[in-house]
Amino acid sequence: MVDLAGSERLKKSDSDGQRLKEALHINSSLSAVGKVVMSLDPESGYNYIPYRDSKLTRLLQNSIGGNSITMLIATIHPMREHYEECLSTLQFANRCRSVQNQPRVNHINSSVVDKDRRIRKLNEEITSLRRQIGQMRVESSSRLLKALHVLGFDAQEVTEAEKQDGSVLHSVFDGVERANSDNQSIKSKVLLSNNRRVNGLVPGFHHNDLAKGRQKHLQEKYINAKDNFSALIQAETTKEKEKLEKTAAMQRSRIMELEIYIEQKQKEFRYALMQERATSQKEMAQLVANNHQLIKQSPQTKKAICESQRIVSKIDYRAQLTEQIARIEASKQTQIALLQEQVKFSTSLIDKSHDVCVINQCDQIVNAKKNEAKTLQSQIRQLEFSHSSNLEMIRMDCNELFDYIERLVRALQRLRSGQHATIPKNILADVTKLQHIKSLVLLHKHSARKKCWVREDSRGNNADRPFSAPVRRAKPPGFTSSLRERVRETAY
Repeated sequence: MVDLAGSERLKKSDSDGQRLKEALHINSSLSAVGKVVMSLDPESGYNYIPYRDSKLTRLLQNSIGGNSITMLIATIHPMREHYEECLSTLQFANRCRSVQNQPRVNHINSSVVDKDRRIRKLNEEITSLRRQIGQMRVESSSRLLKALHVLGFDAQEVTEAEKQDGSVLHSVFDGVERANSDNQSIKSKVLLSNNRRVNGLVPGFHHNDLAKGRQKHLQEKYINAKDNFSALIQAETTKEKEKLEKTAAMQRSRIMELEIYIEQKQKEFRYALMQERATSQKEMAQLVANNHQLIKQSPQTKKAICESQRIVSKIDYRAQLTEQIARIEASKQTQIALLQEQVKFSTSLIDKSHDVCVINQCDQIVNAKKNEAKTLQSQIRQLEFSHSSNLEMIRMDCNELFDYIERLVRALQRLRSGQHATIPKNILADVTKLQHIKSLVLLHKHSARKKCWVREDSRGNNADRPFSAPVRRAKPPGFTSSLRERVRETAY
């Protein structure tokens, strides 16, 4: 089950801060879902499906057009205010109907499995070889220590850093190899001298002197090699000490730079805190001033609401319309009665042919009057519909104004108690809101100003007559006799 958040209109919600950021993220993710749905339609002609535009579409990749069958539940609201949002949700649901799933068979590639196995084997071989190399290093180091012990060197003088460096070891191995070669040559010469001495070719004393000289020479070489080795070790230790001192100096300088940087940042932070305090104090002062203004304006808004309610209660369009209808019907009935009397009187004097013409004329007049009555009835219905719609809009504006006043009162109570409160936006200053109440107030003021003018103009006329009723002209006393004479003339 995936519960998708609905799209939010910032004009209606008036959200800010973290709520505003959340609304923006929600709207962007929903637009990405709409793009994916449009691209999955085969009639759209899109070759690329943008699943990676948002995290939501990436998660729903298998649910929308994948291997799964998806059921969508779209929710709508019956109020007139949410008409556009409901229409967009229904359009989205209709688009989702045209989505066609593209299932794929989930199978494992054998070549990929073989490659994975080979990679595992190679990794195991690498680890085993690394272990063997480590063992060989340990064995070589133990052999080296044994050789140095045999030659008479102290094993403690050779550190781990000196073992890693190959220069000292190469010098030691060169000295050892030279000593071994000298010993072998001496041994061979001693054997030859012994053989010659046995054979009686060379005297024995001369050979003993040579052997002693060789031994002294070897001892001197051994001492020189030992001295050179100790000198190399000392030189390398001094180099390492110098390197360590340089690194320590670099670290100290780095620490000093970091301390200076930290001090600068602390100063900047303190300066920013001071600025924020100043701005917060200014904002608090502005809020207090706005609160005072709102407190002053609150009785004015209450008065405006009361006046609008009084105007709405006074304006009774239905009663006026019924009165107008009754008056129009009464006037029409009187006119029809007069016409019927005239027709009856004329029929007694005129022949049948002329009677037919007069009757046709009367029928035409009656039909015209009926058409006028129908048009008036349609106008009355339109007025009733507009009246009901205006009343509903006025009621909605009154509810909105009442909610605005409640928010103001809550904000004032919180501010008086010392809590933080966000002041709502001023609806009275907004041109797009409370249009009907503002128009009613303006009409009431305009009608109050023009009452005196209407009274002065209506002194000579009948004030009870409605504006839409036709004007009845006064007929002369000899109208009936003149009409009879005209009818007779037309007959003869």
